[in-house]
Parts: sequence; C-alpha cells; structure tokens
Amino acid sequence: MIPFVVFAAILAYVALRVVEWKTISSLGFKLAVPQGFLDHAQIYKLGMFGSFISALVASSVTGNPPLHKAAVVLVAIWGVAWWLGRNNAFDTFRRMHLELLEYESSLKESNPSEYRRIMQEPGADRRQEELVAGTKMSNKELRAMLRMKIEQA
Repeated sequence: MIPFVVFAAILAYVALRVVEWKTISSLGFKLAVPQGFLDHAQIYKLGMFGSFISALVASSVTGNPPLHKAAVVLVAIWGVAWWLGRNNAFDTFRRMHLELLEYESSLKESNPSEYRRIMQEPGADRRQEELVAGTKMSNKELRAMLRMKIEQA
C-alpha cells in the first residue's frame, strides 16, 4: 500500500503543477512559470504519466488496493489535480494583474518621471483598463478566454 500511496501523491503534485503552469502560460504569464517547465514540459508530462503507471503497477504487485479501486482513485486524483491546477492558475492570473496595477501605482510616488513615461506610452489607458478587468475576471470568464487562446494557437 505504501508504494501506491507514494506514487499517487507524486501524481497529485506533478499533475497539479503541470496543469497550473500550462494554464498560466497559455493565459500569457510565462514569467510565473518555472523555466525548467517551459524548456522541458514533456519531461514533466512523462513524470505525471510515469507516476500514474507506477502506482497501478504497485497496486497490481501488492494487491493493495485492488487494481480496479486503484485505477478509480488515480483517475479521481488526476481530475481533482486538473480542477485545482486550473483554479490556482486563475488565481495567479488575477494576482499578477493586481501586482502590475500596484507596481504602476507605486511608481507614481516613488519614481514620478518613470510613471509619466509609462503613462505616455501608446495604449497606456487601455492597458490600465485591461489590468483592472483582469483582477475582476471570474473563473468562467477565464475558462472562456483560455479556450479562445487555445483555439487560436
């Protein structure tokens, strides 16, 4: 049972991170994703698949839990990790928008000349509006935005 639990825990962690990083990078915030993932995403996906298979093998060798129950548990773990990873990415998206707004706001006091330069750039007003809108987007809106970006790619 211990090997199954270890591999299931590895699956949960890796799947959660892979989904989170893939989602947030698809939404345009690659800076919030580790460089190792951006460079070698396939290795992480192989790790996720490998831990899934390893947990199934551990279950079949030890017989504890039975293979059919182990498969159901692993699929459930994968589904929950997917759901949580997406939600974490959406939270990161909103937080990044808020941090960018706060940064620009802090420039107003700490470096007024830099703030004026940024605000005089073409599209500065539109960028501010998009940042404010990004902080208020719901998960449903972010899912639709993600779907649209994936379809465009």
